[in-house]
Amino acid sequence: MNPAHGNAGTQAGDPVDPASGRVFTIREADLPLTGPLVLALERQYSSSRADLDTGLGFGWSHSFDFSIRRRRRSVVITAPFGKPIVKPLPPGTREVTVRQLGIFRFDDHSVTMAAESGELFRRFERSPQGKGQFRLSEIFDSAGNVIQLQYHDGLLTGFVDSAGRQGRVQRDGAGRIRRFEVSARGQTTWFRSYEHDARGDLVRIREATGHATELGYDEDHRLTQMRVSTGRATHFVYDDVGRCVETWVDWGGAVDPALAPDVPDVLADGQTPAKGILHARLVYEDGATFVFDSKQARRLDFGPHGDLTLGSGLWVETRGYDEHGHVALYGDPLNNTTQYQRDERGRLLAQTDPCGETVSFDYDDQGRLSEAVDALGHAIHYEYDEAGDLLQATDAIGVLLSASYDARGLRQRAEMPNGAVTELEHDAEGNLVAVVEPDGGRRELSVDGLGRVIALQDEMGARTAYQYDAMGRLVAIVLPTGATTSVERDAEGHIVSLRSATGAVWRLHWAGYHSVHRVDLPTGDALHYQYDREGHLVRVVNECGEEHLIERDVAGRVVAERFFDGRHYRYERDATGALTVLLDGNEQRLALTRDPNGRVVERVQDDAAEAFDYDGEGRLVSASNDDVAVRYHYDPRGRLIGEACRLLGEDASFVYERDAVGKLAARRLSSPISEGGRLGPHATGEVRFDRDLMGRATRIHLPGGGVVERTFDLLGREVARELPGGGSVVARYDVMGAMSQRHVLGPNLGAMDAAPEWAGDLPAGATFGEQFETDADGQLLARITSDGVRESFQYDARGRVLERRAEQSSGGGAVLATERYRYAGGGRTFEVDGPERRYGAGGVPMARGSVSYEHDAEGRRTAKIAPEGTTRYEWGPRGLLSRVELPDGTLVAFVYDTDGRRVLKQKRAPGGPLVETRFLWAEGLLVYEATSQLTGEERRLVAERIYVHDDMGAPLAHRDVAHAASGAEAKPWVHYVAGLADMPSLLVSDRGQVVTQIRHDVWGRASFDGTATTPLRYLSQYHDEETGLSYNRYRYYDPELGHYLNADPSGLAGGLAAFEYAKGQPFRWVDPLGLQPVTTTVTSSDGSITSTGHSAQHPDHSSPNGIHPVIHSSMAGSGPYYTYDATSGRGGVGTSYPAGRPPGSCGEPHALSNYMRDWERQHNGGRELNPNDPRDRGKIQECLGSIGSIGSNQQGTGARSPCPNCSQLIANLQARYGAPASSAIQPGTTTTGVPDQIFEPPRENFLGDRRRGYSA
Repeated sequence: MNPAHGNAGTQAGDPVDPASGRVFTIREADLPLTGPLVLALERQYSSSRADLDTGLGFGWSHSFDFSIRRRRRSVVITAPFGKPIVKPLPPGTREVTVRQLGIFRFDDHSVTMAAESGELFRRFERSPQGKGQFRLSEIFDSAGNVIQLQYHDGLLTGFVDSAGRQGRVQRDGAGRIRRFEVSARGQTTWFRSYEHDARGDLVRIREATGHATELGYDEDHRLTQMRVSTGRATHFVYDDVGRCVETWVDWGGAVDPALAPDVPDVLADGQTPAKGILHARLVYEDGATFVFDSKQARRLDFGPHGDLTLGSGLWVETRGYDEHGHVALYGDPLNNTTQYQRDERGRLLAQTDPCGETVSFDYDDQGRLSEAVDALGHAIHYEYDEAGDLLQATDAIGVLLSASYDARGLRQRAEMPNGAVTELEHDAEGNLVAVVEPDGGRRELSVDGLGRVIALQDEMGARTAYQYDAMGRLVAIVLPTGATTSVERDAEGHIVSLRSATGAVWRLHWAGYHSVHRVDLPTGDALHYQYDREGHLVRVVNECGEEHLIERDVAGRVVAERFFDGRHYRYERDATGALTVLLDGNEQRLALTRDPNGRVVERVQDDAAEAFDYDGEGRLVSASNDDVAVRYHYDPRGRLIGEACRLLGEDASFVYERDAVGKLAARRLSSPISEGGRLGPHATGEVRFDRDLMGRATRIHLPGGGVVERTFDLLGREVARELPGGGSVVARYDVMGAMSQRHVLGPNLGAMDAAPEWAGDLPAGATFGEQFETDADGQLLARITSDGVRESFQYDARGRVLERRAEQSSGGGAVLATERYRYAGGGRTFEVDGPERRYGAGGVPMARGSVSYEHDAEGRRTAKIAPEGTTRYEWGPRGLLSRVELPDGTLVAFVYDTDGRRVLKQKRAPGGPLVETRFLWAEGLLVYEATSQLTGEERRLVAERIYVHDDMGAPLAHRDVAHAASGAEAKPWVHYVAGLADMPSLLVSDRGQVVTQIRHDVWGRASFDGTATTPLRYLSQYHDEETGLSYNRYRYYDPELGHYLNADPSGLAGGLAAFEYAKGQPFRWVDPLGLQPVTTTVTSSDGSITSTGHSAQHPDHSSPNGIHPVIHSSMAGSGPYYTYDATSGRGGVGTSYPAGRPPGSCGEPHALSNYMRDWERQHNGGRELNPNDPRDRGKIQECLGSIGSIGSNQQGTGARSPCPNCSQLIANLQARYGAPASSAIQPGTTTTGVPDQIFEPPRENFLGDRRRGYSA
C-alpha cells in the first residue's frame, strides 16, 4: 500500500507530478556499494527529459549522468534525474548556487561542486565533446576518499569506487548502456541489464534473477506503460503538450483479487470510468492542477518553482517560500503555522512550531553545524577535525560523546561520558568488520565483495550466516545451530513464502499495488484482505469467514469500523485528520481537544475529564483526571528526574538520579509520609544501581540494606546473581541464547542427596536445579527440575500450545498434570479434556462448562454466571474496569491515572471494613503497595510491600512489612527466579533457600508450594485473589479462560483475535500492556521502500541490527548520543536483552530503524547515517522526509496510533530534522483505546527489549 498515492502526498497515480504533469519512476539502485565513500548507482525515468538520451534511453538518467555547459553569460547544469537548469554566470563570476544541489565553483579548467550538505564534492573536467562542456570526473569527500570515473571516446566506460573496486559500463553496438557491473574479489556482479529498441527507448529491464519489466512509449519517447513480470501494469496518458492527464494500475485485464467488490465505477469527476487502482485524472489550469481519484477531487496550487503553495480538497494546506525557493512557512488545514528561517544555502537557522516554540541552529565557517539550541534554551555544541569529522559533542552538563577516526574518516573509537569506549575495525575496503564493546566483547562481521554482511560472529562465538539471491536480497538466515529460516520472493522482491527453522510455512499472495490480499497460514487457514482503488484497506476476513469492515472518507481516513465481534465505532476528525470524537459500541462519546501542535490537552468521556500539559520540547509535564494528578520533571538533556502523583489529596513524589549516560542510578520517594495516610514508612526506601561500562546494573542496593550482585556474559545475559545472604542463582545458555541450565545455590548447604540423572551432580550447595530443551525455532520442548518433574510441550504449526504434560521423571513416571488444547479462528481456544467452551462472533467467550458470560455492546464482560452465583462487572472511562461485585456482595473498585496505571484498589465485604491497597509507580513499573483498613474515620495500616525490578521491568525481589498493634515487622527479602515467559517460578531467600515453588498452567493459573506468595504473574500482570483476574495495565486477564475480559482497545492493529492472550503462544509472546502484538509499517512516499518492525510482544521484536542510532538518539529518554548496541541480544528463560541496548518495546522504533537501513542500502551504499555527525544531517532529513506513511498494524492491516513514547520519538525527529511529516502518521487507536497521538514522558525501560520464553 502506498499512502502517497492517496491523501498523504501530492503525487498522483504511480506517480505523476501534478505541478508539471511529469511522469517519473521510483529511483532504483542498480548497483549499491559500500566503502569509505558509499555509492548508490541509481536510475530513474522522467518525461521532462524525454528529449534527452544520455546512454540509458530517452528520458532516463543515472547517478553519474551529470554535466555542465558553460556559456557566455550563463551556465547549463544537467544533474541526474532532473531537467537542465540555466543559471546566470556573468563574466568574472566564479561561483553559483543551485537550490537542492549545492555551490558550483568555476576555474579555467574544471568545476567543483560542494553539495548542500557539505559532505560531498564533485569535480568536473573539460569534455572533449565541445567548448565549455564539462563532465563529471570525481566524487570525493574531505577525508580524501574518491570515486573516479573513466571515459573513452567521450563515453563513460567505468569507475573505481572508494574501496578500489573496478566498475564497468557495458554498452551495446549503438553505444547505449547495457548494464553496470562491478568486479570484486575475483567475481563480477550485476543486478539489472537494459535492452533498447531501434528508436533508442529502453524497453526492457531484466533482473539478474531473470524477471523482466517491459516498458512502452509514444512517438515522443514518453513512457506510456510499465509491466512487471508479476502481471501488474501502470499506464500513462498525455495531452498535446506532454503532460500526463490520466494514469492507473491494473493487472492486464485480469480481476484484481485485492480490490473490494464495491469500489466506485467512476472517478470523482463523475464521468471518467474507473480503472484498476491508483486511477487519477489530472486537469491543468494556470498555476493549479485538479486531481480526481475514485473518491475525491483535489486542487493543488503551485509557485514559480513548481512547489506546492496551496492544497485543497477535504482540507486546505498552505506553503510559503523565501527568495531562494526554500520552504519558509507551512500552514496546516487548521491554519496552524510552522515557520522556517534559512540562510542563502538553505541551511535551517530556526524553526518555530505552531505553539511558538523555537529551535535554532548555528554553523561554523565550513558550513558545519556548530550549535543546536532547543526550545527551552538548552544548547549542544559540536567540534570537528580538519576533515569535518565530529570529535566531540557537549552540552551544559558535559561531554555527550567523543570520537576519533582513521585517515579515511571512518570512526575508530567512540567514548561515552562514563568512560565506556567502543572500538570499531574496518577492512581495506572500508567495511565494518569488528566491534569491540567496552566490556571487551568482540563481535565480528564477514562481508562479501559488495560489502554485504554474510556472517556475524557474536561475542560468545556463535555464528549466524546470511544468504542473498542474485538481486542481493536476503533470502535465508542460517542460525548457529545450522537451522535455517528462509523466504521466497516474487519478481518484485515481495516475500511470498516464509519457512521457519522447524519447517512451518507461511504464504503471502500479492495483488493491488504492493498489497497482500491473502495469507495462507501453516495450519491450513487463510486470512483475506481487500482494498479500495486508492490502496486503503477496507475489509479483512478471518479464518472463520468473519468480516472486519472499515469505512473511510473521501481522503481515505477511517471514519467507522465494524469489528469481527459486531462492535461498531464511529470517528469524527478535524481538518488535519486528527480524531476529535469517538463513539464506541455503547454510543459512549469520547471528545478530544488539541493544542496547535496537535497534542491532546483534554479528553472527556461521560463527564470524566482528563487534562494534559507539555513543555516547549513537547514532553508531558502534567496529566490529571478527577482522582489522580501526575507531574513530570526533566533535566536539561530531557531525562526524567522526577515524578509526582497526587491521589485524592495525598502526594507521592519520586526523585530519579541519573548517571553520566542517563541510566537510572537511584530512586527514592522524596515526599513526606503523612500519618494516617494510605502510605507506610517503608515507601521512602531508596534503591541504588551501580553499573558497568555497558550500563548494566551489576550491584543493586536494596532499600533498607543488602546488595544483589549480578554478573553478565558478553551478550548481556545474567549468568550469576549473588544474594545478600550468600545465596546465588547461576545459569548457562545454549548457542541460540536460550537458557539451558539454571541452579539455585545456598551458602553452605551441601549437595542434594540424589540428583536426577539428567543433571548429573548438582553444584555443591545447590538447593534447586532445572534444565531446558528447545527446538530449532527456539520453542520450549521440555523443562526438567531437580525435584524429578519433567514438563514437556507440543505445538501446532503456528506455535500455539497443543499440550503441556507434567510427569515424574523417576519412580515409574507418574503423570502429574496434562493440558491439551485445540484452536479455531478468531482466537478461539478449546480444552480437549476440559469443560466445553462456547464463543460468539469474533471469538467473544460466552461459556465454559456450567459458567456463562454476558457482554455489553462494546464487547466488555458484564456478568459471570456460575452455579455459586453471579459476578457483575462495571466499566469506567476509556474502557477500564471500575468495579466488580462478587456473588457474596463484596465490592471491589479500582482507580487509575491517565495512563491506565492502577493506583488504588478498594474492597468492602458486606458488613466489613473498607480495605484499600495503594500502588506507587515509577517509570511505568509497580514499585510499592500498601494495604490499609478503614473503619469509620480510623485508618489502620496492615501491610506494605516493596518491589525491585531489573532494567527491563522483570521483578527481582520484594519485601513484605506486616503492621500490627504491636508495631511493624519487616520480613526478609524474597528474590524472584523467573520461569516460562518471565512468570515467577521460584521465590528464594537471601541464603538461596527455595521459599516457594510456583507451578502454573499454560494460561497462568498459579499454585504455591511454600511459605511466600506473590501476585505477579506473566510480565506486568498483577493477580487479584478477590476477583480471580489479573490486572494487565490496559485490560484485565482471566487465567481460567486464557482470554481478556474485553476486546483489545487498539482495534484491528492488535490482531485478528481481540480477546486472545499472546496469540495462543504465552511462552513465546508477551503482552505487558494487555495489548496484542503490533507490527508497524513505514512506507516511502514513492512506494519504493516498505519496512516493518514489531512491538515487544512479538517474538521477532528486535531489529536485525538493533535500533538505528538516529532513531535511538531521538527516543524518549535518550540524549543526542548513542551506545553501539548489540546486534541481536538473544534472551532465554527469565533473561533480558543486554542492558545498554536502546529502550524500545514498540514497533515504531524498529520499523523506522529498518526503514532507514533500507533507505541507506538504496541511497547511501549501506553506510549508516550518524546523528552526531552534522555532515549526515542532510541525508537524514532526506531519508526521514521520504516517509509517506507510518502505520501500526498486523500483517499490513489495522490502525494503531503511536503510543506516548513513540509520539515523543516522532516529535523529537521532527524537531531535529523537520521530518517525518505529521501527515504521515496514520490515525488509529492508542493503548488506551483513544485514537490520537499523545506525548508522554520518557520511560527508559517501558518494559524494555525482551525476547519471550525460549525464542531465539
